[in-house]
Amino acid sequence: MTQFDKYRFENRPCDGECSEKTRHKIFVNVIEQNGQEMLREDTNAQCTVCRHMIDLKP
Repeated sequence: MTQFDKYRFENRPCDGECSEKTRHKIFVNVIEQNGQEMLREDTNAQCTVCRHMIDLKP
């Protein structure tokens, strides 16, 4: 289980077991930089439905 220092919900599709191609909530890691929230470089997201870890690296 990844430790989320700071996170927000985003609606994105999951490619895990629930195979919810519909968009639903996932946790994403964010960092604050110059007062703006940005996704962390090494970010993984976690589906709130099936707990699948989603790799967000491009």
